Amino acid sequence: MAGIAELRQMLEDVKAQVKASALDAFKEEFKGVFERHPEVLALRWTQYTPYFNDGDPCIFGVNDLSIKTKDMNPEDAEDDDGFEDLYSKKHPELYAWWGSVECDEAFLAAFGDHAKITVTRDELEIDEYDHD
Repeated sequence: MAGIAELRQMLEDVKAQVKASALDAFKEEFKGVFERHPEVLALRWTQYTPYFNDGDPCIFGVNDLSIKTKDMNPEDAEDDDGFEDLYSKKHPELYAWWGSVECDEAFLAAFGDHAKITVTRDELEIDEYDHD
C-alpha cells in the first residue's frame, strides 16, 4: 500500500498527464477551427471560479467566446484588442462548435483557474485574469 507521500506524487503525476493531454486535445481542436474558418484571426475567453456568488456555491465556469476576424469593423469591437462576442446569428457554426466543446473540467485542467486565454493560428497565450 502506498504511503501519503507516494499518493501525493501519484496525484501530481496524473494531474500533469491530464493537463498535457487536455492541452494537446484543445490545440488540435483549435487547429481545426482555424482551418475551417480562415476569416478567424483569434479566439478569446475567460474562465474562473467566482469569489462570491450571492450565497450560492462558487463553481468554476468557462465564459463566452470572443473572436477577432479579418473582415471585422473595428467599430464593432467590444474591447480595445478588437474582439467581439460570438453571436449565434452572425457565426452560427462557430457558436455551435463552442457549445460542443464545453467541458469545464477539461478547460480547468488545460488552462487553470482565473485565466484569460487567447488563441491564434500560431500561439496559445494564458494570462492571469482578475474578475473582481
